[in-house]
Amino acid sequence: SQSQTGTIVCTPDATGPTSSEPEPIGTVLLAHLAVPVQADRMQVLLHQTPTRLSVYETERWAAPLRDQISLILIDNLRNALPNLSITGDPLLIGAGTLRASVGHQWTARRLAPSDGEELDAYRRGSGRAAADAPLVVVTGSGALPQHVALTRPSTDVVIVTTQTGSRRVADEFPRWRRLVLPGDDRIEGGQLVRALYSEIGARLVLCEGGPTLLGTLLESGSAHELFLTIAPRVAGRDAAHARPGMVQGWAAGADALRDCELLSARRAGEHLLLRYRVRH
Repeated sequence: SQSQTGTIVCTPDATGPTSSEPEPIGTVLLAHLAVPVQADRMQVLLHQTPTRLSVYETERWAAPLRDQISLILIDNLRNALPNLSITGDPLLIGAGTLRASVGHQWTARRLAPSDGEELDAYRRGSGRAAADAPLVVVTGSGALPQHVALTRPSTDVVIVTTQTGSRRVADEFPRWRRLVLPGDDRIEGGQLVRALYSEIGARLVLCEGGPTLLGTLLESGSAHELFLTIAPRVAGRDAAHARPGMVQGWAAGADALRDCELLSARRAGEHLLLRYRVRH
């Protein structure tokens, strides 16, 4: 028999807000959405009686049920809470990257202001809020500069630190939420990812460095894809110019090198944009 696919559609409440988007007064971070294992399948299920559940093999969802429910949840939250910004998955940077990027804001609109509508459409289509993703800054010691991304930010900020660095972060940046992990200075990559998942509901995390943070993620097996840009400029390094490489603070043994699978290669002028999947 011929199979059919279906999607879940959000029907706006006719009595809900109809005005243009108001200025957000707060933020909702979406927590993890779980679907019962019995229902987490592509086939359509029908609960016919309290003790009978039928599976329709030819009736399937067009996308995973969990993803569709997330989209509906976001739409319903926007309708019910028009003055709140609904955000989800974060952008992750280390304290060293923050110090080295004076005046920078880690938002898509700052990088590509002319593509705002397309970026908003992409985030909505992937189940995320159109607003810029929250910025997560990682610092083991708690030593952070008075950077514009923290003092006059363009998006919400979460600071991940250790028990050692927590007091310093609280004193200097009391405005921002802190996630405090065990340890004195170094933050382990696996613990970091689990905290982002459990505390702010992150499903997809984009890490923009630096090399020490990337090293902890690779060491713990928490990095799943690498987006590498090859730029035709040679800098070099010497004793006076350390200039860390792509990965710092961790070195794989000869029998544990991280293999990667090339997924795509694109050219932009003289630059190469490479996308790899990290094999575990």
